[in-house]
Amino acid sequence: MSVIHSKQTFISFLAMLLFVLNISIGECSNWDEKAAENALKSGFLLKKSGNYERAEIELKRALDLYLDGGGPDHPRVATCLDNLSKVYAAMEKWDKAIDSKERVLKIDRKLYGENDLYVGLGLKNISIYYYEVSKYKESVSAARGALEVFKQLTGKYGKYRLPLMASGASGLADALSFAGNSAEAEKYYKIAIDAFEKLNKTDKSTFKITLTNYAFHLRKNGKEKEAKIYSDRANKLR
Repeated sequence: MSVIHSKQTFISFLAMLLFVLNISIGECSNWDEKAAENALKSGFLLKKSGNYERAEIELKRALDLYLDGGGPDHPRVATCLDNLSKVYAAMEKWDKAIDSKERVLKIDRKLYGENDLYVGLGLKNISIYYYEVSKYKESVSAARGALEVFKQLTGKYGKYRLPLMASGASGLADALSFAGNSAEAEKYYKIAIDAFEKLNKTDKSTFKITLTNYAFHLRKNGKEKEAKIYSDRANKLR
């Protein structure tokens, strides 16, 4: 048995154990925080092991328990919904992924404010989901909102400001490109590339994707000579 297979089997075993615990605990009370936490952990482990259908069942069970006992603004409600959005994205159920993430954003804005890191990351994720269902206008709006949040990060999140601005500008550029806004897309690709170049430790894989996407955008707009420059730069990154 391979190491990877053994790890997946162990994760599935843990998830099943937590599921059994949920049943015995859940029979005692309609609201038991431990039962909710076990269901959430079980769902997370199942998601991690790629068992998305069972993960959905456990995460929805956890969500119901937290809603009943903790109310709609309980932080764990947001955690359940966030995990559900990722499960639905993995299953390519994009409408459900969008709905779950919108609910997460509503809670995060209420708990942490409009310019919190979690709000920015949520907007960045939902921009990708909108892109997957060809809702480019909504994708651009969410990506633009994410970048604005990242620009304002200070304090304990200040160290993430520049790398998130780089990836945020890149995401906005991609959305603008597919929305047909060529000039503005080019502007944000350049902002993203400039930000990546300023980083001491650049995320080479993300930078490579940005360069590749920019080259694709340039080719799409008949700028083959410029596209080759960025394709070559991307190919040199290892």
